[in-house]
Amino acid sequence: MSPVGAFPATFPNIHDPMAFDLGCSRLCRPLLAAALSTAPLLAQCEEWSPDYSVGGPDGSVHVQLVDTSGSAPVLYVGGQFLSVGETPAQRIAAFDGVSWSPLGGGLDGTVRALAIFDSGSGPTLYAGGDGFLQSWDGLAWSSVGITGGAVHALEVHDDGTGPALFVGGAGLMGAGFLQGRLLRFDGSFSDIGGIGPSRVNTL
Repeated sequence: MSPVGAFPATFPNIHDPMAFDLGCSRLCRPLLAAALSTAPLLAQCEEWSPDYSVGGPDGSVHVQLVDTSGSAPVLYVGGQFLSVGETPAQRIAAFDGVSWSPLGGGLDGTVRALAIFDSGSGPTLYAGGDGFLQSWDGLAWSSVGITGGAVHALEVHDDGTGPALFVGGAGLMGAGFLQGRLLRFDGSFSDIGGIGPSRVNTL
């Protein structure tokens, strides 16, 4: 295909989907070519393992986060699912590059945001979603002060007064704030987003 989207005249019937192979180049870029039985394209890049396979979540994934604070990186995924592969995992799970693991009993609401934040006791995983913000200490989940509303975004940021976890969402409720949409957490909450119908979807 040319830069303007036209197929060369030497290409076979462009209306025949069987006339083309979709593969990738040596630089792992998509490559469309005429299907030739004598030189078929590979379905994966040379750097990828053709036999790699791992089961995924049985529902939707809304957020993913790679945690590099430990001895080895870990991928966390959150969303609306009850298992990953053959492993029961309620709305949140961890992947170490080989297998999936649940995080305790999981979470009761849809997970929409994840972050790693150190509030003074070491890097900790925080998960936010519909009506909750919880922290994971490696053994159990603990509530972090939000009793209502929906958390849509989490971001760690130093605003000049020290690192803090910023929490965005809609109708956030808890001790000291009501119907908030942007909160700052450094061990305690402060409402910095005012009151209004709008919601914060990303930070």
